[in-house]
Amino acid sequence: MLDFFEKEIQKAKEEAMKEAEAKIREIEKARKEAEKQAKQAQKAEEKARKQAETQAKQAQKQGKFEGMAEAVINNIRSLMETMNITAENAMNALKIPQEKHEFYLAQL
Repeated sequence: MLDFFEKEIQKAKEEAMKEAEAKIREIEKARKEAEKQAKQAQKAEEKARKQAETQAKQAQKQGKFEGMAEAVINNIRSLMETMNITAENAMNALKIPQEKHEFYLAQL
């Protein structure tokens, strides 16, 4: 009779061990999946950061261009007013390349 109980106890221990091992594998699988998702999130965050930096640089360049264009336009207007000359003559005096004259004329 003692043998029977010992065998039952042993079977219960083995089943408990199998269940524990299965849980451990399940937890390990979930941990690996969480790590994978964390890496994906980190990559996505890095990509978003780089895109934001690129957009900021483009905006900065655009702002510089607009500021420089505004300064040139103000210089053209100033020369036109103080020297009483045409916009074309003012742009020539400022040595603005001919291919940019149309752009600045449209801004005046």
